Amino acid sequence: MYFESIHFSLDVVKFSFLEHRSNIPRSSLELAYFPLRQAEDTIRSFRWAPTENYSPCNATCGQAGKQTRTYICEQVTFRRTTGKAEEVIERSDDQFCAKAEKPETETKACIGDPCPVTTYFQWLVSETWSDCPCGEDSKQTRNVTCQKVTSEKTSGGEVKTRENADSFKCKKLSRKPETSRPCPSLPCQSIHFQWYAPEVWPDCPCGKNSTQTRNVTCQKITTTKMSGKKKETVEETDLVNCDRLLGKPAISRLCHGLPCPPIYKWHATDKWGECKAACGLTGKQIRLYSCKETSQNGQVVDVKRNQCKHISKPNAESKSCEGPPCPLQWSIGFWSQCSVSCGMGKRYRKVYCGDPETDKDDFLCKNDPPATSKKCVLKACPELQDENCTDMYSFCSAYRALRFRCKRSRFRRKCCKTCSDDKRSMKRKKTSVRQRGMWRYFR
Repeated sequence: MYFESIHFSLDVVKFSFLEHRSNIPRSSLELAYFPLRQAEDTIRSFRWAPTENYSPCNATCGQAGKQTRTYICEQVTFRRTTGKAEEVIERSDDQFCAKAEKPETETKACIGDPCPVTTYFQWLVSETWSDCPCGEDSKQTRNVTCQKVTSEKTSGGEVKTRENADSFKCKKLSRKPETSRPCPSLPCQSIHFQWYAPEVWPDCPCGKNSTQTRNVTCQKITTTKMSGKKKETVEETDLVNCDRLLGKPAISRLCHGLPCPPIYKWHATDKWGECKAACGLTGKQIRLYSCKETSQNGQVVDVKRNQCKHISKPNAESKSCEGPPCPLQWSIGFWSQCSVSCGMGKRYRKVYCGDPETDKDDFLCKNDPPATSKKCVLKACPELQDENCTDMYSFCSAYRALRFRCKRSRFRRKCCKTCSDDKRSMKRKKTSVRQRGMWRYFR
């Protein structure tokens, strides 16, 4: 912004500038400039200013769109007369504002005008007629109503809303569609249900306190009326249709008939035969059939087989069975170690029947139990080296065959000296003789 050829007092310029600033927007003020002064009491300037109104909204009805407005060049003239200042704004050619950059076109969102809404009335006719009633001069009907239709165009297309209206709203339309029409004459029918039981009971069965039974059914009765005539048809139907009816006839009653003849029939015996199976195995048991007579009082007795010869005899029944338990056998354990490390000792083992933890089952094994002990000799015990041992008995030397007796450890302990002396004497008598190519030793 600048001023040219100013030949008036500073107060006038200042006043005109303040008056000009008070009426011009800040943005416009920054773009204004004063190229020429034509008189002492007049100041002219040029500026870019927005148009007063935006362009019409470019949207169709009911839709969003845009509005724009551009900037034009304005000449602003300030005049001061007799202490008053006035401003005159005039449209000017864009070339006078060319020294300042023209602002860009302004844009803002807008909504188009409301879409037009049309309202009209029409008859709504039901496509379905009611069923024709029975009888003569009958008619069937259908629904015909007056409907108000509101149509509105939107961005998604045309939207119609419908609602029922009073019939007089549709009077101006064409003739109202018919709501009834004659039907062909149809026979009228009525249906009801009833219990039915024959009046005559069947013969009483034989025997006292017998029971007579009869078949009680539910009947469906259809009555048809046409041209003053009436026709009924009866058919049997499910008992459920008569469940709600009262007075259902009795199905049975007590009666006393003639004495009943005896009844002969094959009956299975009460007991099964012996199981044919060895101990511990599976076999079969058989049950036979016998002829029995059932009297009038219900008593059942065995009779000869020829009384049932007119009746087919069932095959004998059979079922699997288990044979008797097998007798227990003695069980033996392993032999223990020898009770001594040298000389004659014993080995022991466990022998049991049934439960190894107790001897209560031993009587169940019929055979004699095996031996629980036996003698054992691991090795001969070493001879005593004490030559000064003594005999425990004075008669030790009187025994014969000391050679064999001294081999027994028990005898050697009791007759130690005698056995030692005998051993020494045998060593002294030892000789060797050549006989038949072999050496023979005498002891």
